[in-house]
Amino acid sequence: MKKALMAVAFLAIVAAPSPFDPHSARLMDGERIKIDAIPIAFPEGYKSLGPLRPVSALQLSSRDLRFGGWSGLEVKPNGDLLLLSDRAFLLRGRLELNSDGGVTGVKDARIGVLRDYDGQGAQRKRGDSEGIAQLKNGQHVVSFELTPRLQFYDFALFGETALPKDAPALAQVEKLEANAALEAVTILPDGAILTGSERGFGGADKAVLWRVPANAKPGGPAIEPLTTMKLPANFSLTELTAAPDGAIFALFRSYLPILGARAQIWRYRLIEENGKTSAEGTKLAALETPFPVDNYEGMTLKTEPDGALRLYIISDDNYRAEQRTLLLAFDLNEKAPETGASSKSK
Repeated sequence: MKKALMAVAFLAIVAAPSPFDPHSARLMDGERIKIDAIPIAFPEGYKSLGPLRPVSALQLSSRDLRFGGWSGLEVKPNGDLLLLSDRAFLLRGRLELNSDGGVTGVKDARIGVLRDYDGQGAQRKRGDSEGIAQLKNGQHVVSFELTPRLQFYDFALFGETALPKDAPALAQVEKLEANAALEAVTILPDGAILTGSERGFGGADKAVLWRVPANAKPGGPAIEPLTTMKLPANFSLTELTAAPDGAIFALFRSYLPILGARAQIWRYRLIEENGKTSAEGTKLAALETPFPVDNYEGMTLKTEPDGALRLYIISDDNYRAEQRTLLLAFDLNEKAPETGASSKSK
């Protein structure tokens, strides 16, 4: 029990944002910024991590003080990039690729702050934005942690100046600990939203999942939890992303003083039996030193023109000098299994 409490305490330290307030440096919304990218070589023996093949690793940085804290990540089929920080900053850009498909940098980057209902920048307690995913109608859903909720934004039409719209409420979110609430969000093939907590109710080692049907309306009955996801020992859930066949990839992170930062990538399927849904998963890869590691929080999946799947993950540097913003790309050597997440799950 003592070891578990120590693990949670150290995880809270590495996951906690710095006292630096990037909002104090806020400039014009949608302003272009330059992003520097340094390639990181993979160590010998890391040509593959189970079914994942490392493609590229970059350390990203910028002189713009708003750059960092990236917790949400989206890569569109054309290479357009969306990054969401846990300080409510939205960065839009485009990935630069080499002839082998590896990522070499980010160009045409613009940054701005998410709005709250009053049109002003979302402040700390309401601006702890963690996950982002695009709905089938083109709008985006964002998950927030300190004031746990989902909100809709039309970034495609208004960029970072989009005003939030209410999403259906989630039941029992008040049982989540303040800094271990809604971290992850993705869209299932049927258009439903799947969102998950960093840890379980009261800090338990089972992340809680909610499934919001595509036709659910704000103001209706609060959405009850769908199921829970057993966390790997000393790890917390930071992101979910769904494959076209419904398989769900989960990103977990951990920090221990001896082992340092670590991450794991799992693949799940949702199984419904007798009216109850369970999450059954298999670990795909463990990211540990000497592999490039930091506080990985964002993950997204991109389907290539040939049907292959590519996973991107990004780290949250917490606006701390001792941490880094790392962007990794992996190709799957195998496609997600046909028995992926059941579309029958309600």
